[in-house]
Amino acid sequence: MQFRMAVFYASWKVDQVGEEACRQEIAALKIATPRVIHSIVNRAIQVHGGFGLTDQMPLVQQLMTGMVLGLADGPTEVHQVNLARTVLKGYEAVEGLWPSQAEENVVEKLKKKYAGIVDEIPYVPTTLPAPAVQV
Repeated sequence: MQFRMAVFYASWKVDQVGEEACRQEIAALKIATPRVIHSIVNRAIQVHGGFGLTDQMPLVQQLMTGMVLGLADGPTEVHQVNLARTVLKGYEAVEGLWPSQAEENVVEKLKKKYAGIVDEIPYVPTTLPAPAVQV
């Protein structure tokens, strides 16, 4: 259902804003499609046991189709790299070891922003409280 909804959303978005504006959605589907096919066919093979691997069932052929699909429009790994680059264009790198939303960085930003009134605040927590231990 999740994959189906992703396909419906991408199709709707292409209709609304055009293919060029939907590069991320299309790339995500190019990555997900071979994985979904592999997952479904692999489960079907597991259900059928050894019979699922015989010529009597189309499952091995479908498994190969899923693998070929992962290469037909370029390797899935390439799509992953391109999608990551596209997504990361919207973000800036931060200095230091931690991501920009890490508590340490947020506290530093707030100290700089409110440096003039920090001394007026009666209590500023410096660490989060330890979680309560239930016995």
